[in-house]
Amino acid sequence: MEILHFEVIATIHIAICDDDTVILSKVDELARVFFRTHCVDCKIQTYQSSENLLYDLQDGINYDLLLLDIEMPEIDGMDLAKVIRDTMPAAKIIFITSHLEYAITAYEFSVFRYIPKTVIEKKLPPALEDYYKLYRLERNEFYTVQIKNHVEQLPYREILYILKEGKYAVFHLAGGKTQSSYMDVWRSAHE
Repeated sequence: MEILHFEVIATIHIAICDDDTVILSKVDELARVFFRTHCVDCKIQTYQSSENLLYDLQDGINYDLLLLDIEMPEIDGMDLAKVIRDTMPAAKIIFITSHLEYAITAYEFSVFRYIPKTVIEKKLPPALEDYYKLYRLERNEFYTVQIKNHVEQLPYREILYILKEGKYAVFHLAGGKTQSSYMDVWRSAHE
């Protein structure tokens, strides 16, 4: 039996869309500072035109996080959210807007956060912190364990604890599940 341990290292892909160049630059700066200070690799693409973002989405460009204004010429943020939900259901959306009247409607699209532009410097960093915590939980970090004649992937977030039972390591997982693996292989793979 063999246990392989590895971590998937991923870059967070972020789109920022706002027709106001001052806000666009501010959001870009806040996001870059946040992820740099947390030592997280990210690629940020800014869009001053919602049409350009829509074209990229239709061309198959995917993002993990989208920071969107709602009121924009051409296509508004709500219409973009509909496209995002249809094409990238795992992506998170943070609306950054001056239009508070859209807040209730925004949550119909499972928006991660809704931040008024007047408090962007105060509210965006904690929202990015919450997003990153969720992102890390949803990532595919796992142990790959060979059990008998098949392979199991055990996500870190589901491993509650590991006990030694004789020559076996018993992984106790969320939901009451367990997986056993021969201890000598487990020990040598992780020493």
